[in-house]
Amino acid sequence: MSTPQQDSSANRRRFFRIDDAVRLSYRPLAPDELADRVSRLNEGLGGSFALMASLGAISHRMSVSLRRIEQHDGDVAAYLRSLDQKIETVARALLLQDPSLPAMSEEPVNLSAGGLAIVTGHCLPVGTPLEIRLLLPALAGILAFGSVVECTEPPPGEGHAPGSRQMRIDFTHIRDEDRDLLIKHMLRRQGQRLRQARDAAQGGAPEAGRARPA
Repeated sequence: MSTPQQDSSANRRRFFRIDDAVRLSYRPLAPDELADRVSRLNEGLGGSFALMASLGAISHRMSVSLRRIEQHDGDVAAYLRSLDQKIETVARALLLQDPSLPAMSEEPVNLSAGGLAIVTGHCLPVGTPLEIRLLLPALAGILAFGSVVECTEPPPGEGHAPGSRQMRIDFTHIRDEDRDLLIKHMLRRQGQRLRQARDAAQGGAPEAGRARPA
């Protein structure tokens, strides 16, 4: 049973949102197709697109053991890290051959751990089940499933084409490792923007000790 503190933390992660631009694609699914696709993903049969996230989760679980090995035998630890890098290189090569990549274009998107919102010229009916593919930096692919929950007017003043709609999608099935990967990406993006804003503010401030004209 989760505690109130755990529930509160999960809600904060779910509703933390950022505006970003990522490569993505989505397609409607039939209800019977959805069940089969979810089952295959849960069984580790998500294909090359989901491979990088799976390997990242395995590497994370191995990190504590690897640090212990490093304390006793640095050569063995270095060898294991090299093996990990070789496997990751092969996974990247497989991902680049995935047939879904050419259809994925970089799109502005509002991201959260619980779903996403995109501006589109064609809004799907509420309740439509979707297969969603997100490609994050460093070729980290996330394969998830969701449902259309709302279609509204897009935010004003952002130069959207006439007739555009904002389609909001909630994730209905996403692996824990993929959600963690998405949260890390969002936190990294937020950190980058905070640093950029701080650097811009510091760059525009007068230098300390500079004499000002009378």
